[in-house]
Amino acid sequence: MNILAPSILSADFKNLGKQLTEIAENGAEYVHVDVMDGMFVPSISFGMPVMKSIRPATDKVFDVHLMIEEPIRYIKEFKEAGADIIETNTFNNVSREVNLAGARLARKAADEANLSGARLARKAADEAERKAAAADADGSEQ
Repeated sequence: MNILAPSILSADFKNLGKQLTEIAENGAEYVHVDVMDGMFVPSISFGMPVMKSIRPATDKVFDVHLMIEEPIRYIKEFKEAGADIIETNTFNNVSREVNLAGARLARKAADEANLSGARLARKAADEAERKAAAADADGSEQ
């Protein structure tokens, strides 16, 4: 089942209440709320105070996506602010470190592959030069 859930992150914030009404009038069942703290992801959006202030403007389901560090600390507060559904990402500092370590290993492997490729290209160029020099020396073409 597909559910239309426009994100209020793309709303005109000076007309947020009006735009929530427009969402409902146009058939959306949910309102998607992206919460970003500037740490988990580089952007910052809004939090519980904004949600609490707009909750009375619509009876639509608030589908809240917490892209924040340690979201478990705020589950109760977001629920109290009006969240109907709360989504989080499963990343944590441990998995982030594992991902960074994996990226470092991948980068090192790519660098080594590039070095190997460069060595092979250099070897092929040296061989071509050697053959050309030999051909010049004996007057034949290779």
